Amino acid sequence: MLVKFKPTTTSTRSRHILAIADRDTPSTTTTTYAEIQVLSTEGTTQTTPTRTIKVLAYNQSEIKVLGCFKAKFTTKDAKCVTDVYVVQAGKCLLGKDLIQGLGLIIDGAKLSCYSTENTPSATSTSTTNTPTNIPNPIIGNPIASKFQDLFTDDLGVIKGFQHKIKLSADAKPVQQSLRRIPFAVRDMVTQELANLEAQGVIEKVHGATDWVSPIVVAWKKNGKIRICVDLRKLNENMVLEKHPLPHIEELLTELQGASYFSKLDLKSAYHQLQLHEESRDLTTFITHAGIYRYKRVCFGLASAPSCFQKVMHSILTGLQGVQCYLDDVVVYGKTQAEHDQNLQRVLTKIRDSGMKLNSKCEFNATTIQLLGMLFQRKAFALRLTL
Repeated sequence: MLVKFKPTTTSTRSRHILAIADRDTPSTTTTTYAEIQVLSTEGTTQTTPTRTIKVLAYNQSEIKVLGCFKAKFTTKDAKCVTDVYVVQAGKCLLGKDLIQGLGLIIDGAKLSCYSTENTPSATSTSTTNTPTNIPNPIIGNPIASKFQDLFTDDLGVIKGFQHKIKLSADAKPVQQSLRRIPFAVRDMVTQELANLEAQGVIEKVHGATDWVSPIVVAWKKNGKIRICVDLRKLNENMVLEKHPLPHIEELLTELQGASYFSKLDLKSAYHQLQLHEESRDLTTFITHAGIYRYKRVCFGLASAPSCFQKVMHSILTGLQGVQCYLDDVVVYGKTQAEHDQNLQRVLTKIRDSGMKLNSKCEFNATTIQLLGMLFQRKAFALRLTL
């Protein structure tokens, strides 16, 4: 079995998926982010029994697997042999392992495949009427310049919302011991604790608490450290609220046809959401510098993603041209005027809510990246960073 490609441009690096060929019964291929390769029975007549495997669709419904076979996929620059699973009906899907193995970037608008060595990129100019990716979030953007108060160094506090942790009825408190950290980073940890306390994110604990967790130190790309509390024992005893995160298919549908984008990044997003007073002792953690607890929602808390998404949904609901995935807020429009109007309204809502943004925001761009996807004018492409 062979995947056939045909050129779509004069570039030798650009190819278009034509079909999967199996004798005389070619079947159109759909490129996806699936975990495995899937072939419909309409595209093949011979299969072999497969080992027991459970395959779920994006909506968590089970797909019956009829068989499996090895297939060789070939492009001009790469080859990949992998398993292909046969199902009763539906479109044929290329999985992430195959896409990565062949080194491809998928243009979802044209079903074009590009080598990762030569990915098409958007170009921009310095004219005032052309969208650009500007490093400084304010300079050069007349709308963002009206909201300079959103880019101050202080940490925002979301108004009207607090997160309360719910424990299971049979939860048993766990007090863990101090976890030693290297002496070389102790001063950095002490300074980071002082910074978090000054920002109102944590506070010292002077009395006894039922729950105590240790910390671990992680390194950021910029050479600084991040203090992470090991909350696994607490997480095991929590009752989680099931607020859904947006599915990638929903984002693709909503952003279809958009030409102008702005990507807003919330500053230390979880830390802008207050933790209910009754829940703060649950986050108590022990360090060489003393015992602290969180006053804001912290990273590593199992209930944080769903809770934060619910809060953001409540804040942004009713606004047009905006999609939110946790701390990433994407504003878009089919025209410049539509984008600008949507951006003005979203920034106003963010200001009214008490939130702050950081310098990683992108305004008035023709291309943005979100969840591994590269969105550009009226198209999107898949960028795999596995």
